[in-house]
Amino acid sequence: MTGRNRIPMTSGVGRACDNPTLSQELEGLFMGPIKEHAKELADVLRKEFGEPVSCAPFEIPISGTISFHRLNGLNPTVQSCTFKLIEELGEFLQIVGKHSGMSGEKPVISDEVRIRRMIFEALDVAQSAVTMVYALCELNELSPESFVESHERKLRQKGYLQEVNT
Repeated sequence: MTGRNRIPMTSGVGRACDNPTLSQELEGLFMGPIKEHAKELADVLRKEFGEPVSCAPFEIPISGTISFHRLNGLNPTVQSCTFKLIEELGEFLQIVGKHSGMSGEKPVISDEVRIRRMIFEALDVAQSAVTMVYALCELNELSPESFVESHERKLRQKGYLQEVNT
């Protein structure tokens, strides 16, 4: 069983508000510093994660799909997936708490770096969860695709996932 699991996502993060003028002002306020320090941020991330990172000016998508691979370089069990999921969640929570100053410690990394690290860790959490889905399905000889379809139906019924007209 190989392939990619598509996880649909819809959010309103691409638009700050319904007022176009205010939305543009907010975008300038938040995106300006990020664009100004993009090269510096890319260098920090390259040192931190050891891989090239593009920090070119970008648009935040309102909707999209993120795909996660079925990992074929290891033989995960439900137990190993559970431990890995907890570990990755702990790493995510450390950045949320410790590096935001919530623990009482003074943050030692910038907000831009903290947010990017949170995104990387959130992707690790999601990959671990998807790997657990594959492990559970393989163990019980079930198709993950049927569960993904059922999950998408549930999200649509609850109104969390809506069709986006482009």
